[in-house]
Amino acid sequence: MMTDPIRQDSMQRFIFDNHPVRGQWVRLSYVYQKVQQQRRYPPLLAKLLNEAMVGVAVLFLMWLSFMAV
Repeated sequence: MMTDPIRQDSMQRFIFDNHPVRGQWVRLSYVYQKVQQQRRYPPLLAKLLNEAMVGVAVLFLMWLSFMAV
């Protein structure tokens, strides 16, 4: 059975009850692979690009939370 490639990417918020800890877990496997297929980047640049994509995803989640209020 094949998995839908988009389902490989996910964003999930988490919080630890009774502790001041919360965050967001982001996985961008499909998107990252598609970007890497478009162009061959040096390892350091590929790592920075991946971190930037995750940062944008986290900012998007924060924006969604703000807009829901």
